[in-house]
Amino acid sequence: HTLTVSSLDFLKSQSKLMATVACLSASNIQKIPKSSLSWMEFRGKREVPLGLEQISRECEALLKEFPILERFLLAMFEPFQNQQEEGGSLATVFSGKMYISLVLLGLHSTTAVTVLMGVFEQALAAKDWDRALKVLDLYSQNVDELVNVKDAVLSCAA
Repeated sequence: HTLTVSSLDFLKSQSKLMATVACLSASNIQKIPKSSLSWMEFRGKREVPLGLEQISRECEALLKEFPILERFLLAMFEPFQNQQEEGGSLATVFSGKMYISLVLLGLHSTTAVTVLMGVFEQALAAKDWDRALKVLDLYSQNVDELVNVKDAVLSCAA
């Protein structure tokens, strides 16, 4: 899936919220489709996918219209932030990364669970108990099995 100028313009015209989610979800590698005979080629309208930098700029502009969404994303992303990313914009931090599926879908995606487990394991290995607890608090709601894990992290932190 690629995001082009015309597809982004179409999404903006239909729903700025959908355009924002599309920008946030843009993958790191936007593959250019294989050269095949499509109706777009016959009309001479083959478009080049937008780069991540341009997608990030578009996303920043769109997020300004949804301050509640922006605050939610910042809160949910907090456990994943590195010191290098703290100064960056939210769109830049999310663009091309797999965090957005976790933040928007929670534990309903296998990719999200993999990302979450990686971050949680890093926090445990670094003995960063606050970060590990933040991950559990934000993402383990309605998962009763993780109560014992949270208790174990709390006892390590004490």
